[in-house]
Amino acid sequence: MKYLTLLNCILLLCVNSSVLAQESGLPQEHIIERNSTPLTNIERDVIHSPAAADVDQNSSLNPDNTEEETNPATAKNLKAYITDEFYVPVRSLPDTNGRVIHRGLKSGTSLQLIEASDGWSRIKTEFDLEGWIETRYVKADPIAKVLLTLADQKNKQLESLNKELEKAIKVEQPTKELAKQKIAALSLENERLATELGDFSSKTARAMATQDQIQSLVSHNNLLTQENDVLKARLSNFEKDDLYRSFLYGGLAVFLGAILSALVPRLRGRKRFQEWG
Repeated sequence: MKYLTLLNCILLLCVNSSVLAQESGLPQEHIIERNSTPLTNIERDVIHSPAAADVDQNSSLNPDNTEEETNPATAKNLKAYITDEFYVPVRSLPDTNGRVIHRGLKSGTSLQLIEASDGWSRIKTEFDLEGWIETRYVKADPIAKVLLTLADQKNKQLESLNKELEKAIKVEQPTKELAKQKIAALSLENERLATELGDFSSKTARAMATQDQIQSLVSHNNLLTQENDVLKARLSNFEKDDLYRSFLYGGLAVFLGAILSALVPRLRGRKRFQEWG
């Protein structure tokens, strides 16, 4: 009986030493174990709120705050934060009494969600670990630390692109100035050509007007020539008519003269005979 009691004590010491060894192997962050106590509304808001991003930014931008976190014993009445990095245990069954098959997945670990049931989610990790964790620890968006890292990478890419653009602008600046000078010279040449074109257009318009006047005068001259020819023809006809009339009048005068010369002696003879009678 004494040996049995001694053997139990030895076994208990071995178990305690192994448990202490496992606890000493964990990082400074604690594994969150709240399986038996339900979350309040305030705690749900805290878990799902975007305050983690502010925590990461403040910790990265304010080194004084980091010193305050690492030295809580010496920092009194100073501003401090609760860490947003924790570990979630993976169990073999969707129950708080299920066997722990992984002592803690770090916050921000990428998971494949297989199914969800009664506040528990069946997940699978990238290294083929499959088990159950509480659904309250699962969210669709990456954690604030990952988002901040992505934002920093994007910011660095934008800064690099901005520097490249500034270099390109500096390189292209002389070419731009030369192009401006060429554009100014071409603008002056364009204005000069436009002025010459306007003068030429006005001269062309005047020449076309003169040509129209010449054509009109030529047409009028042709009409006058035709009228002159008609008048000449009429005058010639009139002259011919006058000649004919002259001949006609002359012939009539001769004819009448002949008649009178024949009748006058006879009339005189009759008067004499009457006087005798």
